[in-house]
Amino acid sequence: MAFPISPPAPNKVRSLSVGSLYSITEGSEPISENEEIQSVIEFRNQGDRAFGDKDYVEAIKCYSEALEIDGSNTDILSARAAVYMETKQYEMAQKDAEILVKVDPLIPQGHYLLAVSLDNQNKYDKAITSFLHALDHDTQHEDQLVDNIAVVASNLCNFSDSVLKDFEEMVPVQKLSEVGIQLYKENYHDACIEVLTRVLKMEPQQKQCTMMSLLTLGSAHLSLKEITVSKNTFQECLKTAMTEKDPEIESKCYVNLANIYLLENNTQQAIVYFEKLFSIGRDLKKNHEDGSFPEYWSLALQCGIHENLSIAYREIHNFPQALHHSMIYLKLVQNNKEAESALPMAHYNLATYYDMVKDYTAALSNYKTYLDLCKTQGDKIGMAKAYASLGNVYKIVCNFKLSESYLEQYLHMSQKTKDYDGQAKALCFLGELFQAKEDYDKALSFFEQYLRMSRRLEEFVTECRAFLKVADIFKCQGRYQHAQYYYEMALTLANKLENNEELVNQCRCEVAFAFTMSILKDDMEKSKSMFMDLIPVYSKQIQLYEDENIECPNELTTRLQMCYDGMQIALCKLDQPDAALEYAESFRKRRLQQILKHKLNTANVEDSEKQRETISLPSRDELCKIVNKQKCTVLYYSITDPCLLIWVLKPGEGVVRAQVEKSIGSDSFRHKVRKALELLQKLDNSKADLDCEKRALPSKNRKVTHLQKKNLAKSTEWKTRENREEVKRQDTGGRPQKILYDLLVAPIEKMLIDVKDLLIIADKEICQVPMDALQDDNDTHMSEKFNIISVPSLSVQTLIANKTDSTKPDKSNFEYTDFFPVYLDDHLRVVVPPDECPFSPLRTTQRSAPLMAREKSSTPSFIAFGKNYHDCVPTPEDKKDREKLIVAQNKSKLGTLITSASTGIEVVRGEGTAIEYKQDSHQHRSLVIGNPSLPNKLKLHEQVWHPAGELIVSQCEAYNVAEYLETEAIVGSAANKGHILNELTQATLVHIATYGSWEDNVLVFSPNPTSEPTEDGSYNEDQYQIGVKDIMSIKLKADLVVLSCCYGDVHRDVDFTLPTALLLAGNTFYFNQLYYIPFTRTKKFWYYFYKSLQDGNRVSNALSKAKQSLAKDERFNDAMFWAPFLLVGQDIFISIRQIKHAMLDQLVDILEKDTLDVSPVDHLNLTQQPVDISSKDVTLPKLRQHLSQLLIYKQPQVMSVLLQLVSESMVLHTNPQMDLLTKKLPEVVMMAPGSIPLLNLLGFHFQAKGANNTEPYVVYPHWDHDGLLQPAHQALMAVTDVLDNSQCCHALSQLLLQTEDILSGLLDIVSVTKHSCAIQLKISDIGVQALWGYHMSRDFLLSIGFQQVGLLLLFRNTLANRKLLNASLFLLAAVLGEKGQAMLNKIDVNYLGMTKQRQERDVTTTQLKLPSLNPVMVSRNMIHMSTPWLTVRSDTEENQRKMKMAKNLSDVHSEYRYHMMKAHDWHDYTLKPQAGEAIDIIGKSKHKPSVIKVHPNKGTSCTRVPVYEDPTLNINGTEQRRDYSHFLLHTRSDSVLQRHKEACKKIFLPYVKKLTPAD
Repeated sequence: MAFPISPPAPNKVRSLSVGSLYSITEGSEPISENEEIQSVIEFRNQGDRAFGDKDYVEAIKCYSEALEIDGSNTDILSARAAVYMETKQYEMAQKDAEILVKVDPLIPQGHYLLAVSLDNQNKYDKAITSFLHALDHDTQHEDQLVDNIAVVASNLCNFSDSVLKDFEEMVPVQKLSEVGIQLYKENYHDACIEVLTRVLKMEPQQKQCTMMSLLTLGSAHLSLKEITVSKNTFQECLKTAMTEKDPEIESKCYVNLANIYLLENNTQQAIVYFEKLFSIGRDLKKNHEDGSFPEYWSLALQCGIHENLSIAYREIHNFPQALHHSMIYLKLVQNNKEAESALPMAHYNLATYYDMVKDYTAALSNYKTYLDLCKTQGDKIGMAKAYASLGNVYKIVCNFKLSESYLEQYLHMSQKTKDYDGQAKALCFLGELFQAKEDYDKALSFFEQYLRMSRRLEEFVTECRAFLKVADIFKCQGRYQHAQYYYEMALTLANKLENNEELVNQCRCEVAFAFTMSILKDDMEKSKSMFMDLIPVYSKQIQLYEDENIECPNELTTRLQMCYDGMQIALCKLDQPDAALEYAESFRKRRLQQILKHKLNTANVEDSEKQRETISLPSRDELCKIVNKQKCTVLYYSITDPCLLIWVLKPGEGVVRAQVEKSIGSDSFRHKVRKALELLQKLDNSKADLDCEKRALPSKNRKVTHLQKKNLAKSTEWKTRENREEVKRQDTGGRPQKILYDLLVAPIEKMLIDVKDLLIIADKEICQVPMDALQDDNDTHMSEKFNIISVPSLSVQTLIANKTDSTKPDKSNFEYTDFFPVYLDDHLRVVVPPDECPFSPLRTTQRSAPLMAREKSSTPSFIAFGKNYHDCVPTPEDKKDREKLIVAQNKSKLGTLITSASTGIEVVRGEGTAIEYKQDSHQHRSLVIGNPSLPNKLKLHEQVWHPAGELIVSQCEAYNVAEYLETEAIVGSAANKGHILNELTQATLVHIATYGSWEDNVLVFSPNPTSEPTEDGSYNEDQYQIGVKDIMSIKLKADLVVLSCCYGDVHRDVDFTLPTALLLAGNTFYFNQLYYIPFTRTKKFWYYFYKSLQDGNRVSNALSKAKQSLAKDERFNDAMFWAPFLLVGQDIFISIRQIKHAMLDQLVDILEKDTLDVSPVDHLNLTQQPVDISSKDVTLPKLRQHLSQLLIYKQPQVMSVLLQLVSESMVLHTNPQMDLLTKKLPEVVMMAPGSIPLLNLLGFHFQAKGANNTEPYVVYPHWDHDGLLQPAHQALMAVTDVLDNSQCCHALSQLLLQTEDILSGLLDIVSVTKHSCAIQLKISDIGVQALWGYHMSRDFLLSIGFQQVGLLLLFRNTLANRKLLNASLFLLAAVLGEKGQAMLNKIDVNYLGMTKQRQERDVTTTQLKLPSLNPVMVSRNMIHMSTPWLTVRSDTEENQRKMKMAKNLSDVHSEYRYHMMKAHDWHDYTLKPQAGEAIDIIGKSKHKPSVIKVHPNKGTSCTRVPVYEDPTLNINGTEQRRDYSHFLLHTRSDSVLQRHKEACKKIFLPYVKKLTPAD
C-alpha cells in the first residue's frame, strides 16, 4: 500500500564537513565550498520543480546530482525517497530511507519513509518496527502514526471488521495495545513484543490497558522461550492486578507463572501459584453459590488446575494432597461432557493416588472402573495397564490368587501385542508376587526370565533392576555368595548409567551389605568404606523429606538402616567393637534429634540456629563415662537379618564383650525373634480373660490389615503353610520364653554372673520382648535374677542423668530425717522455726508451738508432723549463701523490722513493710487421669472416628490409683487437653489411663471447653490429642509417669518415641505395658506396686515386689500376667508418703491464704503497682495476657462493649462530652474473664450504682499514662475480626502468652506477606524455620491460611484468609510497641528481623557526668547530691546540661500540675452526671401494683419480702459510696504523683553514679 507523500519542505542545507569536494566529472578542476553549496541548492530546486511537475525522472536525476556532492543531505535523501515511492521504486526508496536513518536516527521522517517503503513491499513486520521508531521521535503526530501501525498490522493479520470498528473509539495507546494483542494471536511474537513495549513506555492512564499489555507481552516472550523475561513480565502484571483487584488478570498471571515454573522443573513454586489460583476459585464459589461463574473461570480451567496440582503434588511426594485434587478433577470431568475422553485416565490417576496413600479398597474400585472404560473404548494398552495395577494391589492385600490371574492376563496381552517392555514388567510383577508368597523358586524363575527380557530390550536400567531382583531372591534363600555376584553385576551396569545416582547408591548399598556376609577381611574393609560414603547421602535425602514435611519413602529409611546395620557387622568382624557401638548409638541419635527439634524451636527465634549447633550428643568416650556413672550392667542390642550384635558394658570397665551371633538355617535372626514373639502373644491371648479394655486408637492401616487377614484366611495354600510351620515349632519343642532366652541372653550369660541390675538398650523386634519372662534352662525367669530397666539409647540416658543431677540435692550437704514439725503461730499461720530463720526478727512470734514440738505432745493443737520444707537440714555454708540471695532479691522490700541476717549480713532498710515468713512447701504432687469424655465424632487419619464409649475400666483404675495416692482422679470433661498439659508441669507422679497410639505417638484427652468442631461436627486431631510436639513444649518435673494405655485386643508394637519425648521433657522414669492383660490382674498389680512405694522405695524394687506378690497368687502366677510391665529411664527413689505430705503442705498454704485474706477485695478496681513510664515492657505483656483470656472465652457482645468503652475514652480525652460520662457496665462484661483486668490496666475504674453491685458506673481514665488506649483499641478491633474463626482464636490465645521474640518474628512474616506479595517465603529462611518448627506459631500460621509446599511457605490468598491476615497484623502490631507501628502499613527494613535481644544489644548507654553536683544513688532508690565548695568548677558543656535538666524538670513539674488538675476536674465531670441521674428519680411517686410476688417459705408472722424489691442503701452504705468516690480520686492522684517522681528520677539517672562496694 502506498502512502501519500508530499515533497519535503525546503530547509537550509547543512554545511559540508570538508573544505572542498571534487566534481563528479572526472578531471575537472576543484571548486570552492561556496560553489558546491550553490550547486546542491540549485540541483535540489530543480528536483523540487520537477517533482511538482510530476517529472519524476528529472526529479530523481537532479536529486541524485545533488547527492553526488552531498551524500548525507537528509532533505534531499527524503525528497528522492519520496520520488522513488511515487514511481513505485520501493526498493530504491528503502535504500534512501535506510541511509537517512543511518545518517540521523533521531529524524522521524526517515523512519516514516522506511516504514512506508517496507509496507509497499509487503514487509509488514519490519514496517511496524519502523513506524514504532518514528513514534519514538515524533510524539506530535502520535494519532497518525498509530493509525498507520494499525493499518499495517491489519494488512499483516487481516483484522476482522469488529476489531477495526473498535479501533475508531480507542485512544492511541489503547489502539496500539490492541494491535499488539492481535499480533500475538496471529503468532507474530516479535512484532507483538515491539508494539507492547512501546505501549508500556507511553504509560497508559487506564490500568486495564497496562495489565493486558503486560499479560500479552509475557505470553509473547514465553512463546519465544525467553523464560526469564517472561517471568518478570508476568510478575509485574500480577503485582498490578493485585493492586487493582482484578481477579481475571490475576488468575491468568498465576496460570502462566505456574507453567513457567513447571518448565523450569521448579515444582514447588508452580504449586504455589496453582494454589493461589485455586484460592481465587474458592472466593468465586462463595460469591457465586448458584454456580454462574465468570467466563474466565471456565470448567476447562478448573480441570487444568486440579490436574496439574495432582501431578505436581505427586512429584514432591505429597500424596494426600495429590489425591485430594485428583478427586476434584474426576468430579469436574464427569460434569464436563466435552471432557469424556479424559474420564478413563482420571479414574486411573485417582486409583494410583489411592494406591499411594494405601487405601486399596478405593484403588481397586477405580482400577476396575478404568478397566471397564478401556474395554468399552477398545483400548488394549489401557486394559493391560489396568490388569497390571489390579494384580499389584491384590498382591498387597494378600489375595494372591486374583493377583496371579490379573498379572498373567497382563503378560498374555503383552505377548500378544509384542510389547517387550510390558512383558518385562509382567515377569517382574509375577516374580514379586511369588516372593511375597515366599515361594522363592518360582520367584527366581520369573526374575531370570525378566533378566533375559531386559537384555533383549537393551536397557541398562531394566537389566540392572533385574540383577537386583535375582540377587534379592538368593539373599532370601541364604545363598549370600550368589547374591553378592548378582549385586556386583548390577553395580557394574549402574556405573555405566548417567544421571541415575539413586540406582547406583541402591546397588552399592546391597553390595556393601553382601560383603558383610563374607569371611574375608578385605571384603569387610570394602563394606566399611561403602557404608561410610552412603550414610551421609541417605541421611541428607531423609533430612530433605523431613524439612519439606513430607512422608519419607520406606525405601530410604530401610537403606539407611541397612547401612548402619552393615557398618556395625563389618566393624565387629574387624575387631572394632567400640566403633561398632558408636554407629549403633548414632542411628538411635537420629530419632532423638527429631524429637529435640520440637524443643529447640521453642527457644528464641534469633538464637535457634545457634542452640541447634550447641546441642552435643555424647561421643564414644562420653558414652563410656555414662556407663561408668551407672550402678548396673548395660546390655546393648543391635539385631539384623543375618546376625545379632550384643555389647556388654560394665561400670568402670567399658565394653567388656562384643558378641556377634550368626543366624543358623534359612530363617533370619529378626524372623526368629518375630516368630517367637507371635507364639508368645498367642499364649497370652489364650490365657486372657474377656475383661480387657481396648485403649488403642484405630490403626492407620487397619483397613489394609483387615483385608490381608481376611484374604489369608481364605487361602488354603497359606493355611497349609501355617500348619507346616506350627508342626515345625512343635518339633523343636521350645517354649517362646526359652527360645528368646537362647537367642538374646544365653550368648553372654557368663558375663552376667554376680550381676543384679541390668540396663537394656533394645533394637527393633527386641523392644517388644518382655525380658522378665525369659527363662533359662533351669526354668528361672530373668526377673528372679535381675532388676531390669530399659532406655531407648545411651544418649537419652545421658540427658536423664544430667537432669537428675541438676534437680536432686547433694547428699553430702543435706541430712535426711524421718519427720519434722510444721510450726504455727498464735494466729494459726505457718512460720519458720527460729533456727531456720534467714533473718533475726526483733520480736518472737513462736510461743507455744516450739515448746509443744520439743515436748512431742501426743495431741498437739498447732503441730502437724511430716516432711515438708524442713526435711533437708542445710549446712551453715548453705544457709549463709541462701541468706545472701534472699537479701539481694528483697532489698527494696525489706522493712524496719529487719535489722540483720542471722549470720551478720547487714540489711539496708527500705520502704514497705516487713516480709512475712511463709512455709517453703515442696511442690510434689500426684496426678491421676482416666476416662476422658470424648465427642461422638473425632477426626483420625483424615477420617471420622466414633469412639466406642466410655472407658469404664479406665475410670475404675483411675479411682483406685487415686485412692492409693490419696488424691482426686481427673476424669470426664475435666480431663481436657489444656488442663492436662497444665497439670503435667506440676506433678511428680503421674498415672494416665486413656486412649493412645504407639503408631501415632499420641495420648487422647477431652477437647478444651473452648474448642469447636469443624463443619461436619468432628474435632480435629490437635484438639484432643497430646503428641510429641505438645510434650516437648512444656517442662515436666515428674519422677515417674505411668502410661496405662495404647493396648487392646490386637497386639500393638510399642514405639519409644512418645516415652523418649517424656524423658526429654523432664520426666525421669517411665512405666508402661508391652501388651494387654486382664483388668483383674492389673488391678492387683497396681495395688502392690503403689503399696511398695508408700514408705519410699526405688521404682525397680517396687516393680519387683509387685511382680512377686502377683506371682504368689495361684490365679496369676503365669509370667504372662506380670511380665509385660516395662520400666524406661533412670531408676529413682520415690516416697508416696512424702508426696502426700507435700500436698498437705500445699493445702495448708491455700487455707492459710484464704483465712488471712479477710479484707474485702475490690474485683472491679484492681490495685496496680507503679510502673516506669519510660517503658512498656510491663504493660504490653499484661495487655497480651488479658487479650489472650478474651480470645479463649470469645464473646462478641463483650468485645463490642470493650471496644466502645475504649473508643469513648479516646474521644473524651480530646473533647469531654457530658452524655458519655454516665455509662453503666453490662453484667456480661463483668463476668467475662480478662475484661475487668484489661479495663483496669487502661485506667478505668468503676463505682457501684446505688445499692446494687451489678452494672456499676464506668469511671473513664483521666489520662492515657502508658499510651495503651490506641494499642488496645487497635487490638480489640483485630480480635473482633477473628472471633468467627475458632482455630485462629485458640492459636492467638496461646501465642500471645509466648515470648516477645516469637511474636516479633511472626509480625515479620505477616507483614511481608501483606505488603510484599512478590517475596516468596521459604521454610529454610532465618526466622521462618524456627517459627514454622514451633508448633504454637505453626498452628497460628496454618489457621490464617499458610501452607507448606516443599520448602516454600504458601499463603492461600482467599478473602477469608486475607481478613484473618489483616486482623493478625493489626493485633501483633498493637502488642509489639514501636516495631509494631513501624511494620503496620509497610515493611520497615530497620525493624525487619529485629528482636528484643537485638534491640537491647543495639542500645548503648554512656555515663554522663556532672562533676559539680556529683549525683549518687543511695539506699531506698534515693539520689543524693553533694556540691563541694570551690573544688570543682562547671565548664560550658556541664552548664548546658544543667540548663537542659532544668528545662526538662520544669516541664515535668508543669505536666504534673496539669494532670493533677485534670484528675480533679475529671472527678467532677464523672460524678456529677451520676449524681444527677439519681436526683432525677428523687421525689417521684412509685407505682404500687395491686399484686406483689413475694419470696416463698415465709410464715405469716414474718415480714414478706417482694421478689422484685429494689434494695436501698443504709447510712453506712451511703458513706461507703461517698468514701469510695474519694478513694478513686486519691488513687488517681497518687498515680500522678508516683509517675511524677519517676519522671524526675529519669532526668537525673543518666548522670547518677552507682556506688560500688569499694566506694
